Formats: sequence, structure tokens, C-alpha cells
Amino acid sequence: MFEWLWRFFRRERERERKVEKREKKLLRRFRRIRKKLRVSDLMTKNVITISPSKNLDEAAEILIKKKITGMPVMDGRFLVGEISEKDILKVVGKDDLKKLTKVERDKLKKVKVSEVMKKPICITEKVGVREAIKKMNELKIRRLLVIDENGNLVGILTKTDLMKRISRRKFKEKIFTKVDEMLKIIEKEGKISIAELSKRMELSQELIESWAKILEDHDLIEISYPTVGSPILKIKGLKE
Repeated sequence: MFEWLWRFFRRERERERKVEKREKKLLRRFRRIRKKLRVSDLMTKNVITISPSKNLDEAAEILIKKKITGMPVMDGRFLVGEISEKDILKVVGKDDLKKLTKVERDKLKKVKVSEVMKKPICITEKVGVREAIKKMNELKIRRLLVIDENGNLVGILTKTDLMKRISRRKFKEKIFTKVDEMLKIIEKEGKISIAELSKRMELSQELIESWAKILEDHDLIEISYPTVGSPILKIKGLKE
């Protein structure tokens, strides 16, 4: 009898270990690594630049065509300044590059970029995004030029980059958190219906089923469709 109990407890313990190992594996695959975001993660790498010898009309044309509000000024390989649409508009006293008259554009042709460009405001690529945001807010600017440890221009970071990409990242994190929660419930229950998961997680059955199909495609869970009732989810390979 004692030998039978020993075998029983050993089997149960082995089963628990497998479940724990499987859970850790699942969490590693679906939990987003919350690393510190760096400037290099969000910056735009293909930077549009202009030479200091170009005139302001040429600069204005680039800004209009590329739909940007500013750009670095490069003298060969060297970063020597930056110019924005505001810098150009100040010369003619207007507020929109697209509404410039021929007379105003002729005036811009007589002024070199080097005459109105500002000193570049830079940040290194390995700096954290929080520091970049703080710097932008303190200086009341919309962009930072990104340099490497040798002072070479490697990218540009704008307020638009921050808003678009951070919001997208936060949105994905919320989804991964919900997927984690779903996997934990399935792991704990052994098997559970989509209808019951929907109630517990306060999400639609359609959304849960769509996530479940993705997980099934990756051989993490199984979906069974009974003749009557809601589809059943269980961890792949888990014996009942």
C-alpha cells in the first residue's frame, strides 16, 4: 500500500513539475521583456539633410516635398547645424511655406542655409527615451538630432516618433498582459470553455477565440469544438 502511495505522489509531483516548466516556457514566450527604451529604439535612421551652401528656397522645397518640419545641416560628413521651417518663415514674415509668393521665394534664394541655421541640439543614441522627452520639454523643441559616441549623426528623434511608437508599444503590452492572464487561467483549470474565459476576463468570446487560434498555431494550446456549447481550450499535450 505504501509503495502504491509513494508511486502516486511521485507521479503527482512529476506532473506538477511539468506544469511549472510548461508555464515558465509559456510566460517566456509571451511576456514582453520590459527593457529600458533607448533613443536608438525609436529614432528615424534615414535622415534627410541639407548642405549649408544651399539657399533657403531649396531648403523650403525639401521640407514641403518630404513633409517634415526641420532637418540637420551637414557639411560633408560633419554635422554643423539644423534648420526648421520656422527659421525660413521668419525671413519672409509668413506662417506657411506652401503659401509663399514668387517674390518671397526669390528672396529666400538669396539667403544661404548657413546664414540662418541654428546650433544643433543633440542627444546620444544610448540615452533613455525618458531623458529625451525631458530634454525636449525643457527646451520646448520638437526634435533632437541623434549622434553616436564619436559624434556622427545616426538619426533624428521627433515628438511624432515618440507619440506613435510609444503608444503602439503600450498597446501591445496590454495585449500581452491579457494573453498572459488567459494562459494562466487555462494552465490552472486544465481546460476551460471560451464562454467561461470571456466572463472571467471581461472580453468578447470572438476576441478570445482569435487569440486562442494564434496560440494553437504555435502549438501552445488545443481548441476542441463540442457538438453543443462553447469551444474548449486546454494546454497542448496536457493529459486530462
